[in-house]
Amino acid sequence: MDRPLGITLLSVLQVGGGTILILSAISVLASPFIDAGGIDIGLTSSIMLSSILISMAAINYVISYGLYHGMQWAWYMEILYVASIILNILFISTAAPINIVLTLIPLSILIYLYSDGVKRYFLGGLDTDFYQDNANNH
Repeated sequence: MDRPLGITLLSVLQVGGGTILILSAISVLASPFIDAGGIDIGLTSSIMLSSILISMAAINYVISYGLYHGMQWAWYMEILYVASIILNILFISTAAPINIVLTLIPLSILIYLYSDGVKRYFLGGLDTDFYQDNANNH
């Protein structure tokens, strides 16, 4: 089965997100050496935060690779990743109306990931057959 276009786009977005995280890590590492008049986080904190950002970037790159190549584990990881974005927007952010609008983007991605063509691409009919069999039995 050919890779769905939306999966290619999600894979590219994951690479872009990972690249932004790497650039953020570089910026955080440079911050103790640049006096910008802001908060001084110190070198140790800067290294720790940069390590977290680089780890998150690595996860983005791994998910991107898996999505691009149709690996089943990547489908599950992308669902968890998008669900965590939705939860962050809803529960950590303020209740501003823009956050409700921002929730629609990852929510639409989540719905897309559960569409039949995408599930078939990643699961090869494994889960879809299971759900159809159970629906017929009830």
